[in-house]
Amino acid sequence: MTAKKKFNFKAPLEVFAKSIVQPMMYLSVAGILLIVGIILTNKTICAVIPVLGSGPFQLVGAVVYQSLMFIINNLSILFCVGIAGAMAKKNKGHASLIA
Repeated sequence: MTAKKKFNFKAPLEVFAKSIVQPMMYLSVAGILLIVGIILTNKTICAVIPVLGSGPFQLVGAVVYQSLMFIINNLSILFCVGIAGAMAKKNKGHASLIA
């Protein structure tokens, strides 16, 4: 006699939930760095702390801000790649590339 396996509806949803959490883990770090970029380029803060108004600080702030805004603006792509890579059982890199 063969025992029938019951399909567990909860298991695929758990895999999906875990895979959607992975890309979200990086958003807190990106948000903190985005704030650093905003602080370095803010005119009001630069008026209070004159050192931040110098060229290197402004350049670093602008680069950090623009690079992180690129990530935030393309968040849908990040989620698609992250979910596909996390849900794949084998060849996670291939699944991410195809996504």
